[in-house]
Amino acid sequence: SEALEGCLSIPKKNYIVSRHEEIELDWEDDHGQGQSRVFRGFDARVIQHEIDHLNGVLILDKGTETK
Repeated sequence: SEALEGCLSIPKKNYIVSRHEEIELDWEDDHGQGQSRVFRGFDARVIQHEIDHLNGVLILDKGTETK
């Protein structure tokens, strides 16, 4: 779904960005144990935003700037 996002890397600008409403995230915890969880809504959006940062992608690469 599309929603308005901001980012501290691009201050004072907002973008409409399309993201998945639900994601499943797999990771290893501090003890090397595999973990998995489904995230929805705002939590899913924030995780996707931060994973984009890890991959060198900013919202200006994905979204449309609002005026």
